[in-house]
Amino acid sequence: MGRGVRSRSVLRGGAMAVLWAWPLVANGQGYMTPARRLGTIDVTFDSSQILIKRRGQEWRIDFRNLVRGIDCASGPICPGSPTAPCPACAPSDPDLVGWDERHQTLYFALTTMAQSFERPFQIFSYSLATRRSSRLVNAWGAGFSLGTVSKNGRYFAFIKDHHLSPAGGCVVGRTAILHEIEIVDLWSRTIASPALDLPEDKIFFIHEMEWTSPTVLTCLARRHQEDCRIVAGEQGVRLRIDMNGLKFRPSWP
Repeated sequence: MGRGVRSRSVLRGGAMAVLWAWPLVANGQGYMTPARRLGTIDVTFDSSQILIKRRGQEWRIDFRNLVRGIDCASGPICPGSPTAPCPACAPSDPDLVGWDERHQTLYFALTTMAQSFERPFQIFSYSLATRRSSRLVNAWGAGFSLGTVSKNGRYFAFIKDHHLSPAGGCVVGRTAILHEIEIVDLWSRTIASPALDLPEDKIFFIHEMEWTSPTVLTCLARRHQEDCRIVAGEQGVRLRIDMNGLKFRPSWP
């Protein structure tokens, strides 16, 4: 699960569909990704929209009114309030973070910064029931994976990946820097970054996440070699994260 390929989420308890976090290279030609099946829906997207289809129904998420002036990586280019929509500031690389089958909600991330290993993203949710997008939190990283929502719909956990040079391999002692877990309290729109109880002199990546109760997230971390290949024959380390022990903070100014 090194940064050469974006990581894949695991289907656990029927709540989250198997999902690749696909990169999209903005080429100015309106390229649309091939349709992918996530649970009961088919999803495709380009740099301006996400299209969702299911049994003759269709949902369209238009990015133009989601990006605000304050999100523009190149600086303010739209007049008015920095928190007002800025259609002139276009996303360059949309990223799918997760699909919640139980609550019929798609999670995705947008950034306006192109051609950079680490970038600021804005994470949104889209409800098929209401056909509305909601701005959740912002995050800085290289990509996202393993998005999963608690059964009561309160918490959304995902992996935030950081850039790893294919030529440099995995660096011992940088576990928390290469792979982080972030958890969003969807009711209060706050975010927490739990510390991972893993040896600092070893290389670990999170391979699975599952909600075992409304407030407890369990994770499986597997050890990798310095060339990023997984260490064969090891069962991995199970981590238990209790929401009641986390300190959630505001994400938006």
